Amino acid sequence: METEFWMDKSFYRKIYVFMLLYFLLFSFCGKIEEDIKENNDLMLPVYYGETFIDVDYIFPNGDALNKPLGIKINPVTSEFFVCDYSDNCLYVFSPEGEFLKKIGTAGQGPGDLLMPKYLVIDNDGNLYVYEEGNRRISIFSKNGRFIKFFPIFVSSQEMRFSVSNKKEILVNIPERGYYITVFSIEGDVLKEIGKIEQINKDPFINKCLAEGIPFKDSTGKYYIFLEGIFSILVFNEEGNIIKEYPFDEVVGRTNIRKSWPKPEKLENASIYQLNLDIVMKNDHFFILQDIEYYEPIIELDNNLTLIRKYKINSSKKNSDYVNLFRLDMFTFFDIFINNNEIQFYIPLVERSEILRFSLNK
Repeated sequence: METEFWMDKSFYRKIYVFMLLYFLLFSFCGKIEEDIKENNDLMLPVYYGETFIDVDYIFPNGDALNKPLGIKINPVTSEFFVCDYSDNCLYVFSPEGEFLKKIGTAGQGPGDLLMPKYLVIDNDGNLYVYEEGNRRISIFSKNGRFIKFFPIFVSSQEMRFSVSNKKEILVNIPERGYYITVFSIEGDVLKEIGKIEQINKDPFINKCLAEGIPFKDSTGKYYIFLEGIFSILVFNEEGNIIKEYPFDEVVGRTNIRKSWPKPEKLENASIYQLNLDIVMKNDHFFILQDIEYYEPIIELDNNLTLIRKYKINSSKKNSDYVNLFRLDMFTFFDIFINNNEIQFYIPLVERSEILRFSLNK
């Protein structure tokens, strides 16, 4: 009996040792996998920043950048349009950063601009400007000639919209009860996509959770990037939802949702939104994130598959990627693609300048 008991104890000891070794091996393999992923990220090419338009650049008309919220590149003229919120205008520059002209002056009449906050350029080079001061979208030709405007009422400070290849203007107005409202260039509502569900019992919080950036790709699919619940909703052309994608899983960051309360439990003081801007080029999404720690620019295809990450750094002399810069919550950027080479143009509002990020060769 003593021998059998000892054999039983020996057997259990072997099982314990085996399980311990298995646990250590599993942990070690997991650490190797994390190290490989981290090293792969570190091996990404780095896009270094240089000043494209300097804060000290005084234009021939006596102006200079004041509060440049964003920049867009005209696909037809290759000119650069900077939206200056405080100067109530658009400044136009050559690809070399030389001042060319100014569009708009402060006012409320046709062709005037008052606190321009967001700019979109369609595939024919026409300009669509959202004016916070006038609560309207003004449309200009690629040469800056005023075409028309129509009123638009949104309560969100962070007003984002896009223009489809068919010149449909997609706006996120949660107050209307839908994620996406589609306007014609005349300002008529063509359709509304994605009825907003009551996620939180507080109406204000529920509205904040429904705020996002809308798009439509060339296949007819609609997208809304929701910054409050960290999700991407995709709808077909009829407005039926295809799928909801968790933002953190799509971009490869699994810590976002875990670190914040669930949407239905949010309270006024705990509302958190990702500050980001998105550019769509050739049915690919380029996402610029503003977070406390360094993250690259993310490229997704129209199936929301991660294509590539881009490292950006403010200076060739500085190898520290943490806290590169803090984006203004209303900042919008653009990218220039030429022969598969990409440049990123990002405004630094507090410094009143535009940076250009290019691949270090």
